[in-house]
Amino acid sequence: MSESVSDIVIGALRRLLENEIELTGIVDRPKGSWDSQIWQKMTELGMTSIAAEYAEEGFDLAADVLVEIGRSSASVPFLEHDLLAGWVLSQGGIDHADGKLLTAVPLENNGKLSIRRKGGDWHINGRAERVPYGRVADEVVVVFSLDGYNWAGRIPSENVRVIEEYNLADEMRDTLDFDNLVLPGTRVLRLPDNLTAERLKARGALGRCFQALGAMECAFTMTHEYAGARIQFGRSLSDFQVIQGYLAEIAGEIAASRAICHVALKADSLEEIAAARIRMGGASQIVAERSHQIHGAIGFTQEYPLHLATRRLWSWREEFGNEKYWEEYLSSIISEAGPDALWARIVG
Repeated sequence: MSESVSDIVIGALRRLLENEIELTGIVDRPKGSWDSQIWQKMTELGMTSIAAEYAEEGFDLAADVLVEIGRSSASVPFLEHDLLAGWVLSQGGIDHADGKLLTAVPLENNGKLSIRRKGGDWHINGRAERVPYGRVADEVVVVFSLDGYNWAGRIPSENVRVIEEYNLADEMRDTLDFDNLVLPGTRVLRLPDNLTAERLKARGALGRCFQALGAMECAFTMTHEYAGARIQFGRSLSDFQVIQGYLAEIAGEIAASRAICHVALKADSLEEIAAARIRMGGASQIVAERSHQIHGAIGFTQEYPLHLATRRLWSWREEFGNEKYWEEYLSSIISEAGPDALWARIVG
């Protein structure tokens, strides 16, 4: 994909988000609210099928879209719909550009679901927890392994009982109950051997990293502006050395996170994604911490929009595997390789 196409798409998206979202106007929205009108406009502009249409080539542009979404605090299911579910269906030979809203569930070791094949049908029992946008999705794409193969099931939402739940940022993270669900064989796709539930989870983790990058940039912008405008003891906060140090620390964390995210994006390896996810988790904590320290009491109020960024950072740290999950994954890979391969892995 050419840089000119990417610039056009990101420029149009940025204008759309700037025109539609005023941070101070969304601080009191009801729990579970989402920007359906923005999503509709993104769909009309062809921005909701980037990964599905361009496959791996579109991941670079999709990552930039996620940064813009994270920076604006928009609540739209781009990651779940396009980068995950849409991409899975395209890998299975299905074009999902039919107006349906999708979400995705990677089931490692089938999680809390029991899936079995009987004749030409698939029988699903159990539940999937903390599914983003579960209540508004038209279809739930479930990725799982069975009998040595990888599969994707397209489950219509009307066949699922939804228990409405939320993350710390009040975003939809619903529990989906599958009660003796019978899925026709025509709604189950055979996937490539390398498209496992684990790989889908890693793709989701990297996507959240780019969203978090945008949220950190948003928090930094608000904090930098506040420090320059707030007068204390006759001087702006930004004149105090300790505040300058905090701002520099935030900027450094963002720069380091951006670098490792793009390394993981280019490498397309679970090891690099694990490293990026671990690094982003630590950076999210520091950026949120320092931003609130500089703002003081006002930063913790509902009326002030800083929490739109920081609560998302705290919430997204736990999604698609937290730091502990990816630390254990990465350490197991390194341990299995043995001591002779350690230095080569460290230096790349």
